[in-house]
Amino acid sequence: MLTAEQKLELHHAYWNKQELPRPLIGYQVGSQLISENFIPARKLLESPQQVTPEMIVVEEYYDDYQRMYEDSLKIEQEAFWAAVPFPGIPWIEAILGCPIYSTDGSFWAKPCYDDINQIELYLDQRNPWLEKLLEFTEKLVEFSQHRFPVGQPILRGPADLLGALLGQEKMVYAFYDHPETVKRLAQDATRVFIEVVKLIRERIPPFYDGYSFGWYPLWAPDKCLIFQEDLMALGSPAIYRQFFYECDRMISKAYTFTTIHVHPNSFFIVEDLIAIKDLKVIEINYDLGGPPIKEIIPLLLRILEKKCLILRGILKETDLEVIKKELPCRGLFLHIVVPDLHRGEELNKFINELYQIDEINT
Repeated sequence: MLTAEQKLELHHAYWNKQELPRPLIGYQVGSQLISENFIPARKLLESPQQVTPEMIVVEEYYDDYQRMYEDSLKIEQEAFWAAVPFPGIPWIEAILGCPIYSTDGSFWAKPCYDDINQIELYLDQRNPWLEKLLEFTEKLVEFSQHRFPVGQPILRGPADLLGALLGQEKMVYAFYDHPETVKRLAQDATRVFIEVVKLIRERIPPFYDGYSFGWYPLWAPDKCLIFQEDLMALGSPAIYRQFFYECDRMISKAYTFTTIHVHPNSFFIVEDLIAIKDLKVIEINYDLGGPPIKEIIPLLLRILEKKCLILRGILKETDLEVIKKELPCRGLFLHIVVPDLHRGEELNKFINELYQIDEINT
């Protein structure tokens, strides 16, 4: 197994885009339905119901974090496993007023505005959902006892936030009926997003003189953040540039190391993302039912020309063979989702044989 010092060397090599024996690898063990990996969340999912902050008791989640941490030590990987505040909750949507409901293995935010002109976006420091998020962060830091880093949970960007607050259909109409209002609210949502991340990061100490992104177990030499614009799947390149491109530039400048999460149905924004100088990493989600690895290789190569890359998803042996043949190892991080430890160990053995290495080293 790699020592912490060896992992740090490999991460520095990743950021410097140096050639490596194999891509950096981190494993997510368990269900793809995030909430199902946490036993206390299951009782909230047993029947559809509204979820409120007091229903989430942080200490009840400790056993799951301990199990995930111990599992991470059993699989050879370059990643430092990171704890994040329960990632199933749409935190910022809740903070901005959306009622949160449980259904079908996950949690969702119900729109809370009928008219875009009713929306006012600002951060109330006394909001119970914000207080719960910060409490969760602080208690995870205490629970970690410096054994593992604490990072940022999934937080959605301005397009996703407006879609949650207003409803997706109404947001699309608003692009045409209220463009100036959309621009203003997108900027307001961006400021709220940055402030929420700032409050989280203020509570997280360094880990080996750096920080973990969190949801992606990638270590960085300085503070970092993750964001996404999944609802751009309802837009177009022109709509993205008109309403959200400048927002994403603002978010990307907020910290030294930033990454955006992108699904195949939003690939049309990737070229614009590559143009954002301060954006360090683009994460491509390899979706079930999406295009096969062979079809997205040109896009991945284009990203690697200018940025570092995270490729995340359920990767099979045939996918890994294509990656080995077509992609360089420099600047490439594979975040592989596996159902259990056995599958992780099986894939790790396959990857080492594929790259013809006996062990990971620099």
